[in-house]
Amino acid sequence: MGRSFHWMARDRTLAALDALVIPGGAIGLFAIDHQDTSENAWRATFTAIRDRYTPPSLRRRWSDEEPHEAVLARSVFSVVHRLTYTWRQRVSIDDLAGRMLSMSVTAPTALGERRGKLEAELREALAPYATGGLVEEVLEAEALLAERPGS
Repeated sequence: MGRSFHWMARDRTLAALDALVIPGGAIGLFAIDHQDTSENAWRATFTAIRDRYTPPSLRRRWSDEEPHEAVLARSVFSVVHRLTYTWRQRVSIDDLAGRMLSMSVTAPTALGERRGKLEAELREALAPYATGGLVEEVLEAEALLAERPGS
């Protein structure tokens, strides 16, 4: 699963997966996130703009959510292996605007007439972070591979 697990009733989902995953099988949770580095300073601006255009009822506070590892630990898939890979890349402001518009809370259908204003605000706010039209970012991919004890 990619970024979907946090939207699910995670305990019930894991119980259902117990019946579906073959003996010796495992489940995988995958995510990509930004590292807390100076290269990612632009993220605070990006996030603030996203939050201004997201209705309060749809905002999630990830820090309030129980970590996936804790949910897995109390499930039948309690043996968890964490794999990570970190890299840096340069991305255009156009790509970051596309990334913003790919989020459910700031998708074009959710924004309606406000889309143009969000895009203009985002482009102007991110311009100081860009060199040659590109913004640098440091990312970490994470895979949580969870299996039953004794697998």
